[in-house]
Amino acid sequence: MLDDMDSTHSGMVIEGREVSSDLEVGQSIRLELIVFFDGPSDPRLAASDITVIFNAGETPTRVVTDSHGKAGFFYTATQPGPVAVTAILDIENKGDAAPSHTFHFVVLTAGVWDDAYSELLNGGEPRGWGGPPLFPPIGQTFFLKLSVANVDSALIGRDICLGQKGDISVSELGLTVEPALGVSRKMLLSGLTWQCRGTAGGAFGFQLAASRLLNLSPIHRMSLGSASPDSNLKSDIEVQVPG
Repeated sequence: MLDDMDSTHSGMVIEGREVSSDLEVGQSIRLELIVFFDGPSDPRLAASDITVIFNAGETPTRVVTDSHGKAGFFYTATQPGPVAVTAILDIENKGDAAPSHTFHFVVLTAGVWDDAYSELLNGGEPRGWGGPPLFPPIGQTFFLKLSVANVDSALIGRDICLGQKGDISVSELGLTVEPALGVSRKMLLSGLTWQCRGTAGGAFGFQLAASRLLNLSPIHRMSLGSASPDSNLKSDIEVQVPG
């Protein structure tokens, strides 16, 4: 998604692409902008071969726009906190400041999903999400709760949805989940709970997605009945986790 027009210079317009994710330390993201010649033409004429200076630290990076007027820069997060990366056109502007665009986003401490805990409310103690498998009863309703141990967790306030992963499909498991798989809800300090029931034995996994996070959660292994949970749940996804 493109932001509104940033600024105009000598008939040039610079627009920046909105940053849609919050990074964790160690992650990278591509920041991209487009430079156009200002005017009534439709479509607008891209400004190629224009040098853009990205300022994200002590050493600026220069990138030349391509034939579509695009210039990109990969930013790697090194420490948590708010980040502002400014991109400015490397052209003279008769004494005025050259047009620029500033990308704003947040860097989080690495390991956001480490704050997540799972629990079967009708039996069992909280355990780290993605840790030892859970064994809900076959043919009976069970309640899966997601919670956080850290009151300052970056998961709180994000939209969370649950997905299923494994070789055995939802229909083969006779698995029903309410709210439904793939439906997002805002994570609260009190946690989130899903009501589940499976009518056939088998091993599968649950996985979480959170708004503005690049990574999905680890897969939390589950086993209905006597089947042993498969530690290699990396094949087909019956209900994909958006993200």
